[in-house]
Amino acid sequence: MKCFVVLLVCISIGWVHSCKFRQEESNLIKGATAKQSSTSRPDYSAERAFDGISDYNMMRHPCAETRREHSPWWQLDLKHNYKVDSVVIVSRRDCCFHTLLGAQIRIGNSPDNNNPVCGTITDVFRPINLCCNGMEGRYVSVVIPGRVEQLTICEVKVYSEGANRKLSQDEPAHNRVNIARSGEATQSSTYGPMYNAAAAIDGNTNSNMMAGSCSLTGNDNPAWWQLNLKKRYKVGKVVIVNRGDCCSERLLGAEVRVGDSADNNNPVCDTIKVGSQGTITLCCEGLEGRYVSVVIPGREENLSLCEVEVYGQEAKAVEVNLARLGDVKQSSTYRPEYNAATAVDGNKNSNMMLGSCSHTNSDNPAWWQLDLKKRYQVEKVVIVNRGDCCGERLRGAEVRVGNSADNNNPVCGAITDASQATITLPCKGMKGRYVSVVIPGRNEYLTLCEVEVYGQEAKPDAVVNLAKSGRARQSSTYRPEYNAAAAIDGDKGTNIFQHPCSHTNPDNPAWWQLDLTKKYNIESVVIVNRGDCCSERLRGAEIRVGIFPFINSPVCDTVTDVSKPTITLNCNGMVGQYISVVIPGRQEYLTLCEVEVYGQEI
Repeated sequence: MKCFVVLLVCISIGWVHSCKFRQEESNLIKGATAKQSSTSRPDYSAERAFDGISDYNMMRHPCAETRREHSPWWQLDLKHNYKVDSVVIVSRRDCCFHTLLGAQIRIGNSPDNNNPVCGTITDVFRPINLCCNGMEGRYVSVVIPGRVEQLTICEVKVYSEGANRKLSQDEPAHNRVNIARSGEATQSSTYGPMYNAAAAIDGNTNSNMMAGSCSLTGNDNPAWWQLNLKKRYKVGKVVIVNRGDCCSERLLGAEVRVGDSADNNNPVCDTIKVGSQGTITLCCEGLEGRYVSVVIPGREENLSLCEVEVYGQEAKAVEVNLARLGDVKQSSTYRPEYNAATAVDGNKNSNMMLGSCSHTNSDNPAWWQLDLKKRYQVEKVVIVNRGDCCGERLRGAEVRVGNSADNNNPVCGAITDASQATITLPCKGMKGRYVSVVIPGRNEYLTLCEVEVYGQEAKPDAVVNLAKSGRARQSSTYRPEYNAAAAIDGDKGTNIFQHPCSHTNPDNPAWWQLDLTKKYNIESVVIVNRGDCCSERLRGAEIRVGIFPFINSPVCDTVTDVSKPTITLNCNGMVGQYISVVIPGRQEYLTLCEVEVYGQEI
């Protein structure tokens, strides 16, 4: 049975520094733990920011303080998931208070400081009280993004209204997490820039549109707002905060739709039948879909939404034919209209004369290959055989799955009965990027009227640093202890005088190369840069991956940011045995304190 709840809400001022505390609000700091990106001195540890002493003079009482670094952060782990009403920050006032300008306060369940933003500090001359309006999360972070700065915090207090604001761990996770916050919103039109679609998922439930936290369309027919959740969910409920300062009746008759179409024609979860001020909760009873839309059908209207929250759980993936996502080729093509791509065009007609089958010449071996572009666990391969004649030609064909583009991968199965129109071969989770159909050992025509592949993207194999078993060399060696092997010794120390790193002379080009002894699909290369000095020398270094011991192999990526000690570069499955780090175009020292390589053997 559908459910429909209307709750009256208070209108509050939406400014960052305007929170007023009530007696019943509780400081959640007790029992929490803290950490920060670095510590400038031992007595300026992260814990100093919640020791209960709000003294803003560091000369009298220590505060938490990081070193001067790029994007410094401080993080509080509340140990439980809370609805946070407000955060109070006491900044340093004896000097340097301007360094906190632009700092973001983030709240959520990720320990990686990428949670939704509660607010940004724009005024350090007044007490910093940030209203978070019940944002949910376990972690509270203070982050100075995008610049080199020193972060100093003398005290942090986190408030929630009463113990009932702690979210029960017995409550299902999908009832506790607002999945709208991680989605992307669009709407039929935008009345003004501040009333954009994203304002309806900013976490601010203020219902006064003048405060700037509501979306608003033009006078459209139909007026609509849409949320792309990026994944399919079973949607349990949708919560809408209606406009409260005026015009709430405009929402009357609006439909909430959930489904997989981006065209706002999905099944209706429910219709808003009361256009009163307040919060409207609509139960969707597990409707599945990627898109949640609010649509006012059948009339011209302005659609205003002050907040939309969506609660549900991730749905099981719909079986997707992976073959439609890949690239195909074959040993030869009998005629242009019988090209390899006709076997993955979605047309299962088995009459080749109608032009929807691939067809090779009489090759030995005849083969057809699909590149899925990523590694998958292949559960099954479905083949539609030619039906107008010659179906027996497919007898003995092998279906192969693996990471080699040379059609020599392990066999999933062989076709022994070619009398069936549709042949299904279970591959039982074989992993690979390439799926091939090969007729071995004889001259034959290979005809495929459709190929479908089903499975899931393969999880990375057990994470093993391939560099540890490789052999390293470099363009020159500055001192014997700074040899090439020092970059793969497992020691990530960044002070070259305490932990030897590899170090060349000032060469042009300076290079370091690793021989993995086998070919791999390289997913990522991790470099630990020198930290005691001279880190900027690594800027512009190229990571190259290839199958030959040359330093001019294809480029995986280039080091552009040397502000962090650990640099991760994604190579997206490039094939290679040799990994090179090269500083091109100038005379330079190349220093590497550690290199790690991750991938899968081919």
